[in-house]
Amino acid sequence: MKIAIILPSISRLGGGVSEVVYNLTKSLCDRGIEIIIFAAQDQYSNSDQGRWSHVSLHITKQFGPKSFSYQYGLFKKIYRAEFDLIHVHGVWEYGVLISRIVAWLKKKPYVISPHGMLDSWALAKGKIKKKFIISLYLKYIISSASCVHALTSNEAKSIDGIIRTNKIKVIPNGVLLEKVNFELERSFSEKNKRILFLSRIDSKKSVYELIVGFESFLNEIKTDWILDIVGWGDQNYVDLIKTKLSSSNHKDSIIYHGPVYGRDKLKFFADATVFILPSKSEGLPMAILEAWSFGLPVIMSSECNLPFTLDDETVALKCGTDSLSICKSLLEFSSMNENILCNLSRSSSRMASLYGWDSIICFYLDMYVSLSKRVQ
Repeated sequence: MKIAIILPSISRLGGGVSEVVYNLTKSLCDRGIEIIIFAAQDQYSNSDQGRWSHVSLHITKQFGPKSFSYQYGLFKKIYRAEFDLIHVHGVWEYGVLISRIVAWLKKKPYVISPHGMLDSWALAKGKIKKKFIISLYLKYIISSASCVHALTSNEAKSIDGIIRTNKIKVIPNGVLLEKVNFELERSFSEKNKRILFLSRIDSKKSVYELIVGFESFLNEIKTDWILDIVGWGDQNYVDLIKTKLSSSNHKDSIIYHGPVYGRDKLKFFADATVFILPSKSEGLPMAILEAWSFGLPVIMSSECNLPFTLDDETVALKCGTDSLSICKSLLEFSSMNENILCNLSRSSSRMASLYGWDSIICFYLDMYVSLSKRVQ
């Protein structure tokens, strides 16, 4: 089987979506599936494309506004390619429209994965433009798709609330488990007190509220904690965060590291005491799955669309997206004794095992094979 995947970006600018697709394609190729990827060029495409050597990669130049840029030659490249099925990731890009046209012309199955982009919070940003696109062509593209892939049942409800369809299939993101040590006894000593936020620096992630909540948290306790903020984002919002940090009374305890990758990123997970993501909207956040894979306790909002318990065992603490709620959750975590924290760590590793790619890839293969058989 050969699958054509259309992706907004293969570089670090693609964030969690490109990371998910990278791991998905690695797992598919390991099982003998051929992959062709079509993606738009950006400033990091050349430097980041080396790790995609397992697929046939086609990068096209883009022109015009970033939100819907024209990709020169994309139609011709996809149409001339040989494949059994198209899988599109994202909903707003030019490639979504072109891929649907090619699928219709070549009579091939077409899968679309919105990755949380049709959730209510996401739709509220650029509301008028997105409503126009939905009415103009996106409603038809999604309703006529062979399958609509949702990451969670909540996302499935969001999609169905906008575009009625009975073709939604829920498959969660996966996580690589090579780094998981199920015998791990993570240390929660007095000397190791680091809170890790690792995600896109964006208002959706409540980064500003996290900083304010952490400042309040430090004012309440007597021990020293460090907040590590790791990630990239819109420069205006990053500047806002930097300005806030420069005027903070706790600037020595809050460190903005910028984006990190590879081994440097893994080291942050290894060194952290707890991971936090007070997001206002998510599909299914890869960062939390990665944190669990390191046996890290997690504090997250309900909008992260992941469970807080596993077999009646706590795997994550709940926080809101406002600074007061974040502060309360941090105080709750800091009051836990080492025995409770070690149990929480072991439960986190168990939760990660449920999302290992070796298990998740089977659901993708079943979906692809089923759709291919319908066309034959």
